[in-house]
Amino acid sequence: MWRPFLLSAVVLMLPAARPDDSAATYPRIAMLWEPAEGAGDRLEAWARCGVSIVGPGALDLRWVRTPYRDLAVTIEPASVEGARARLADVHARNPRAVVCVEVNFFEARENAYPPDSPWWQRDASGNKVRFWRGCYNLDTGNPEYVDHVAARAEAVVKALDGRAGLFLDNLRFDDRAKAGWTRLLDEIRRRCGEVPILVNAGWASDDLDWIAPRVNGLLYEDAIAHTRDGDAEAFYARVQAQALKCRSPRIGVVEKFGPPGDGELMARELERTLVYTDLHYVYAESTDGHRTRWPAAWSAPLGKARTPAVVPAPGKLARRDFEGGTVLWLPSTAPAALVLPLDPPMTPVGSTEALPEVRIAPGTGWILLVTR
Repeated sequence: MWRPFLLSAVVLMLPAARPDDSAATYPRIAMLWEPAEGAGDRLEAWARCGVSIVGPGALDLRWVRTPYRDLAVTIEPASVEGARARLADVHARNPRAVVCVEVNFFEARENAYPPDSPWWQRDASGNKVRFWRGCYNLDTGNPEYVDHVAARAEAVVKALDGRAGLFLDNLRFDDRAKAGWTRLLDEIRRRCGEVPILVNAGWASDDLDWIAPRVNGLLYEDAIAHTRDGDAEAFYARVQAQALKCRSPRIGVVEKFGPPGDGELMARELERTLVYTDLHYVYAESTDGHRTRWPAAWSAPLGKARTPAVVPAPGKLARRDFEGGTVLWLPSTAPAALVLPLDPPMTPVGSTEALPEVRIAPGTGWILLVTR
């Protein structure tokens, strides 16, 4: 009979400063696992982002060896000092950066737990349910398993002095899974306090009010391409409303998948994210590591928002002003293109020429910077 092999350790956790949402500067960029090409080494890349998702190994944080790799609930003490130093380096460059360390919950590699563990999700024939490429689902409704994952999350948070956030992948929505997710998040809060928590909602963007108040943000993994009604403007209104229900600091992320070099697609969703939401944004060219490259627009010095996120209105021009510029978006439902005078003239991101006016076609936008 299999029995969980649990390890424990006491690591003091110091209080950590939390970024103030009101001080956020834009664009708010996210990085998921792989540092963006052109963003520098991994520490510099994380420092350039408002939120990054990393595995423990990216910080060189190591679990104590156990018979099966995810049984451990103790971090190797020799790895703690170096991991804290790397995180401190990131925060020295950008005190607002939130680095979220992934703790597996919904799925795991085949060697993560014993083959006969009751924690695996099984089909009617008793076989483990495959998730993807060597990964299998776990029973997120099993209370013993939920408490085990909460202990692993606590070990990560304490090892990093409470100065990193947590990332939990692959939210699921059946009643048993919801009960398990609720128990897990409540238990993490009990053990770890107000550590930032980011949860991957995947393609879902509907019916998330039950979880939003328990977390600091939701990752919408190309959900814009998988809405039930195909209404992109309604999607952005929905995710902004959900973000406002999340805890502070708010670290939600809009992710868009697309082919390499499609600057038009990347810019379109960046513009909509900026004008309609306060969320972070990332354009991923690959689902394997969510690889991306850093375009010039992600470094646009927009600064703090001077006006709130716009509530989308069918066919109506959306304009949001920032300390360093303005973002415009005209929905594809607009009846015709618009010409907007700019007084004083403004400079499009990536350009050096100040324009006295811009023409905006339906389904397009602009990121305009104050001319200096």
